[in-house]
Amino acid sequence: MKKKTILSLVFIFSFFSSSLVLSDTIIVDTTGTGNYTTIQEGINAAIDGDTVLVYPGIYYENINFIGKNITVASLYIITEADSFIHQTIIDGNQNGSVVQIVSGENENTILCGFTIQNGLGSLLIGTGNYAGGIGIMDSNPKIKKCIIKNNTARSGGGVFCFNAQILLAGVTIFNNHAFNCGGGIILTEGSSINFNTEMLCNIYLNYSGKGCDFHKTWACPPATIVVDTFTVMNPDSYFITSIDIYGYPVNDITLNISNAKIEPINQDLYVNPDGDNNNSGLTPEEPLRMIAFALTKIASDSLHPNTIHIADGVYSPSNNDEKFPLNLRSYVNLMGESRENTVLDGDYLSYLINAEDLEKDYLIKNLTITNGLSRTYGGIKIRYNNNIVLENLNVYNCKGSGHCGIVINNTENLFLKYIYEFTLKTFQYSSQNTLHKVMIKY
Repeated sequence: MKKKTILSLVFIFSFFSSSLVLSDTIIVDTTGTGNYTTIQEGINAAIDGDTVLVYPGIYYENINFIGKNITVASLYIITEADSFIHQTIIDGNQNGSVVQIVSGENENTILCGFTIQNGLGSLLIGTGNYAGGIGIMDSNPKIKKCIIKNNTARSGGGVFCFNAQILLAGVTIFNNHAFNCGGGIILTEGSSINFNTEMLCNIYLNYSGKGCDFHKTWACPPATIVVDTFTVMNPDSYFITSIDIYGYPVNDITLNISNAKIEPINQDLYVNPDGDNNNSGLTPEEPLRMIAFALTKIASDSLHPNTIHIADGVYSPSNNDEKFPLNLRSYVNLMGESRENTVLDGDYLSYLINAEDLEKDYLIKNLTITNGLSRTYGGIKIRYNNNIVLENLNVYNCKGSGHCGIVINNTENLFLKYIYEFTLKTFQYSSQNTLHKVMIKY
C-alpha cells in the first residue's frame, strides 16, 4: 500500500501555499494500492482541509466537490513536474461536466495538476447542459496547472462560472466547444476571474457561436484577462464578447496578452471536408478542414474583405468535426461551391450559423443548411447586423421551439435572394428594411 493510513503531514509547495500544511491525505490510485481507486470516493471520504492526492492514470468519472473545502491534486502539487498534469487525466466520457464545484465551496478549495477532458455539460441551471469541463456555481475555488481540453456544452465549453469568484493560475484552456456562448470560458451572474500574473494561463482555439474563447454577461463586473498565449494578439468580438442586459455588445474587458497561437491571414481561404487544418488554406489544393477554423484564422479587415471558399461536401460534427454554430465575422464572406452539394449539416446537435455581435458587410451564398436543432433557432440567427447578403440558400429540417429556419432581427440593409425553405414556420424577419428579390418556398 502506498499509504495505509490517511493521517499524514503533506508538504505542499505551490503558488497557493508555501508552508507546511497539516491535514489528512487520501491517496487515490487506479492500481488499487492507495486508499481508493476513484477520485469521487476520495472526495466522499474527505473533510474540510484534507487533500485528495491522485496518482497518475486515466479516471473515467465526473467528480463533484459536494461542498467540501478540500484540495484535489495530482502529484504535481508535491513535485511541480508538468509531466504529472499530462499523466493524470479526469475523463468525463461524454457523460456530463467533468468537475463540479457548485455547492458553496470557498477559497480553500483547490483543483490542481490534471488534464480535464471529454465533458459534455450538466443540467446545472434552467434547461440545457452547461460546463463541459469545469462547472463553478456559488463558489470561490482556485484552479491551478490544469489542462482543460476537448469538452463540449451549451455554454461554457471549458469553464462555466455562475455567481463565482475564482482564481486561475497556469491553466491552459483549448479546443473546447460551446453551442451558445463561451467556448473557453463564460462568466455569468456576477462572476469574476482573477488571472494570476506570475503563473500565466493560456486560452486558445476554442469555438462557440458567441465569444469563442471568452464570454461575459451583463451581470458581471468589468474583466481583465491576463494570459501568456491567446488565439490571436488582437482579438475582436469573434474571440471575446461582453454583453449588456439586451444582448448588445459592450467594451469592458481589458487584455494583457503576451503571445498568439496563430497569425491572422488577410487573404481568401479554402476549405474542404477532406482537408487538413495544418494546411495553409491559401489554395484549393491546400485546403483547411473546418469552416470554423477558417473563421478563426482569417483576418476581419474593413479595407480588405476576404472570402472563405467552401468546397462541395458535407460539413458536420460527424464527418469533419465541424463546430456549429459558425460564429460569423464582419468583412468575411462564406461562399459555397454549389447550393445543392455544399452542405452544412448540424447532426441535430445545434443550429448552424450565428451572427449577433454587430457584424457587418458580409455575404453567405451557395449553401444547404440542414439538420439544425436548438431550443429556439434551428438554422440561422442574425441580430444587430448591417449590410448583409444571403443568397441562393437551401434551408430545411431545422428544428427549434419557435423559429426553425432563419431568424433575423434588429438588422439593417438586408438583401435576400433565392432563399429556399422547406419546413413550415421557418422564417422570422423583424427589421425595418425592405427585402429584395426574395424567393421563399415552403
